Amino acid sequence: MRSCISWLVASMLFLSASAGAGVTLREKLGQMVMITVTGDSLEETGPSMDTLKSDLAHRLVGGVVMFVWSENLATPARIARFTGQLQALAHVPLLLAIDQEGGKVARLSASNGFAASSTAYDLGTVL
Repeated sequence: MRSCISWLVASMLFLSASAGAGVTLREKLGQMVMITVTGDSLEETGPSMDTLKSDLAHRLVGGVVMFVWSENLATPARIARFTGQLQALAHVPLLLAIDQEGGKVARLSASNGFAASSTAYDLGTVL
């Protein structure tokens, strides 16, 4: 219940903050939605990639969460290229996220060119 109220308050603040910015209600609502992607290039074919392209082009989504397996995240350059493709297709700048926990789920590891990051456990035990 508490998280529902927090979400409602945050939504109301977001909607009211951009009230005079010439943004339609449809655009505001779209920016509150994040969709998932499992590929790493918009050149891929198939129903899921067609849906992604359509969502970005027509549904005004606000962000993309990448649930991509490590082999698809081969290098920082490959991710930069893919996120650039996503941004180019979107009507508004996207909030981009990735499933990265740093422990067992470490898709962005030093072994494939990313800076080393602390695990959630490490961060939680610092205090």
